[in-house]
Amino acid sequence: MSKNDEIEYIQTVARTESVPVDTFSDYLARKPFSDAKCWEYLADFAQILAQLPVAPARLLDLGCGSGWTTEMFARCGYNAVGVDIAPDFIALANRKLAPGLDLHFKCHDYERSVPFGEFDCVVIFDALHHADDPSLVVHRAAEALRPGGTFVVLEPGAGHSTTADSIGVMEKYGTTEKDMPFSFFSPFLCQAGFTNVRQYLRVRQLPLVNLATAVGPYHQIQHATGLCFEVAQNGLTSLVVAQKGDGKDPSSPE
Repeated sequence: MSKNDEIEYIQTVARTESVPVDTFSDYLARKPFSDAKCWEYLADFAQILAQLPVAPARLLDLGCGSGWTTEMFARCGYNAVGVDIAPDFIALANRKLAPGLDLHFKCHDYERSVPFGEFDCVVIFDALHHADDPSLVVHRAAEALRPGGTFVVLEPGAGHSTTADSIGVMEKYGTTEKDMPFSFFSPFLCQAGFTNVRQYLRVRQLPLVNLATAVGPYHQIQHATGLCFEVAQNGLTSLVVAQKGDGKDPSSPE
């Protein structure tokens, strides 16, 4: 996906799918509530929220799209700044501005240095796998964070780029759909100076079974164990959390 494809994404989808731009824009503006997978988006958001420092804190949402996550962070008490490369997305996001919300949107390429001050936390929600250079985006996140700040990334893992859905959107819209397993991008975190790097299951992927049966608890344990193994061995989609180091050499005396 070229930068121009990213910038023109809304126009491209509307043209390819033969729907009015206003119709597609309205769907994006009402996301996640306009989407059949609303519960999945909300589950992901809740899992990210649980990893953040307590509000109020200054939060940067990189690759925010139409801004629904940024708005929800602001409604949770954060001073939230959403960044996206596409002016059309930022125009939609700006509709969410409201009195009393500490909410801001900027049109900016997340592979460039972020000139909007220092942040307590940076979030990338399913946007790193669209980057031309994911390692550069991770470095930009580190630059934007204060020492000790929190970085939260939720991304698809191995096999994402070869699914039928991914192949379809790449062919139709020119999007970049990369595999982003933990083993691939965790070295970028270390190179950018992050410490205390943790990987968690993407909770909404955990198959749930009826526990009110004789075998239900056993099957639930099997599902949980199997998913943990798959994430660890094959890099399935997961949530990753890290802290920005203070830049000090731990071996040197105080």
